[in-house]
Formats: sequence, structure tokens, C-alpha cells
Amino acid sequence: MLYSNLSLFMRVLLDFLFAESPRPDDVIAEDYFSSSDEWLRIKVNKSEILKNIHTRVGKEVAHLTYFRQTITPEAKAWNFIEIANEINSAFNSFLEIVPKDLLGTSWHKSMEKEIPPTNTYFVYENWVAEGRKAKIHFGDCSYCNFGKGMHETDNETNGRWLGPFTNFQEAFNTATETGGRVSQCKHCAPH
Repeated sequence: MLYSNLSLFMRVLLDFLFAESPRPDDVIAEDYFSSSDEWLRIKVNKSEILKNIHTRVGKEVAHLTYFRQTITPEAKAWNFIEIANEINSAFNSFLEIVPKDLLGTSWHKSMEKEIPPTNTYFVYENWVAEGRKAKIHFGDCSYCNFGKGMHETDNETNGRWLGPFTNFQEAFNTATETGGRVSQCKHCAPH
């Protein structure tokens, strides 16, 4: 069930950002710009990872198809973290350029501060797991979420987020200063 929900939600977001044949009542990113040409000119290109999502969700999740029988067990795996990072990056690009006055009041309330640029770095200092460690992340990593973490809580029972930092060296220096074992997130691979 979770697998189906995640994959359908991915498709909804991709249809919003990269609408190819929208129905008249579909809400799409182009709607937020003075002309559809404006969004088409400035939107990010769809990565290879994202190009396959629409077809995979349709053939493997949303519709009962004979195609499912041809998929090998290895090909059935979904790398949700990698896909989420790609969608997050594309959606953040939309948020950086969309006219803010077109977003609803509930959006403005949820965004008490501006979204940091996607090229920021954060360090998660964890003083419980494996003794003590400091892991460097890109700000737009789904594990980091610009220093809010996956659950967006400020609970500092196990550790805390440090940053943002404008470059990798600054994040690395701060991670080193924590005295913990320094590593880089394996999902976003900051450098």
C-alpha cells in the first residue's frame, strides 16, 4: 500500500511540474506564470530517473497490465530516496522562481522563512549512534530537508542539525570540530 501511494504521489508531482498533455482542469506549474511559454523556457530538464516514473507507475502500479509479467525481480526495485531527491530538486527550482503572490495563504504560513538555495550544506551531529558522528548533507537531501530532518522536529535527543553552510569545506570543518567521526550522506553524496 505504501509503495503504491508513494509511486502515485510521485506521478502527481511530475505531472504538475512536467505536464505533457494536461486536461483542462489539471493544476500544473505553467498555471503560475504569465504564459505557458515562460515556464517552459525556465523549467529544469527532466532527469533520466524522472523520465521513467510516469510509465513505470502506469504499467506497474496504476493499471493491471501484461507488461508486469515481463519485469524481472531486479528491475522491480524502486530507489525512492534517489527519486525523492530528484523530485525535490525540480520542485525547489519551481519554488525559487514562482511569483510568491500566486501561492495561497496557507503556503505563506507554512513557509516562515525562505527556502535556502539548493546548493547549501548541513551537518547532522549525532551524539548517540555509534558513539559520536557528524554526517554532511546537501540541504535539499530528503534526509536533511534544509536542516529540519525527515520528520521536521526540533527534538535534540539524539543529535542536532548544524548549518546552513555555503560550501563543502565549511561544512567539513564544522563536522570535524564536533569531534565525531565525519562522513558524507550516501544518498545525496555531497562534495
